[in-house]
Amino acid sequence: MKTYRSRQVSILNARLLPHCAGPKLHAFEHRRSPIKWLDRVDGHDDEEDGGQAYVFKVEIKRKVYALKVVRSEPIPAGGAVPDDQQFKFVHSGELCGAVESRTLTTYSVDEILQHLDPFFAECRAYGRILEEQRSGRLGKAIAVPCLGFLTLSKADVDELTRRGIDVWSDIGGDATAEDRQRHAPRAIVKEFVQGDTGVTPRKMQSILRRIRRLNRIKVYNGDIKPDNFINGLMVDFGSAKTEPFCVFETMDARMADGWRKVDLVCFDDMVRMSRIATRVRAMPNWDYCRKLRSSGGRTIGGLK
Repeated sequence: MKTYRSRQVSILNARLLPHCAGPKLHAFEHRRSPIKWLDRVDGHDDEEDGGQAYVFKVEIKRKVYALKVVRSEPIPAGGAVPDDQQFKFVHSGELCGAVESRTLTTYSVDEILQHLDPFFAECRAYGRILEEQRSGRLGKAIAVPCLGFLTLSKADVDELTRRGIDVWSDIGGDATAEDRQRHAPRAIVKEFVQGDTGVTPRKMQSILRRIRRLNRIKVYNGDIKPDNFINGLMVDFGSAKTEPFCVFETMDARMADGWRKVDLVCFDDMVRMSRIATRVRAMPNWDYCRKLRSSGGRTIGGLK
């Protein structure tokens, strides 16, 4: 059984993450360089809860980036990853242990963690996107560009604490001072892009085209809504499922096929709920969409 500390050491020194089979994201080129923290840009004040993550405008080696600090993973009792169905991702505020029993017998809990954890989910999604872009099979204008991952230093954690953000707030009560010292909060580096959502009638066709292209390379964002776009480009993949995906591999085939269409269902929901004046639709009819919501659109591993 892999311990918490051995997993943390492997993250600190990793060149690619996650360690499980499938697509991986590379470490940010300047991962060891000092970070100059500027403004929080996720629409929240410093002390407000940012959900899965906190997003900041930062400066590294005189260049401005967007840095997504993913909320901390739990420290299990005794430092070991528990091998049972009640394993929680405390930082997401949701139970992710409620996966299929077949998944738990096919994959280790550590492998499941690396598929469902928001940080690893983003690494896997962007890893696949970058693979396809390097091969020329996918264009550049698909999502806000990602430049890799890094871990925060103690100085960074101290700066966030000064701003009223406790990166340890989601870690279980058994965390010791030594645990906190060893635990390096994880972050994703992206290009800093300014603008509005771009979710407008004129851009809906191109947005749908990008969603379909991502689905074709087996990346399912799972969070299609206006707030997840900047200038019509997707910006957040913390809820993404990227194949090979452990739950899809072990669930009923029809249910898995239904879940693969959820981004399209959510696109139509976004058009309807935001009252966007467009005839662009992803799905053939609303009855079919409702059926998908009741089958493939159910919660997977506690994350929608």
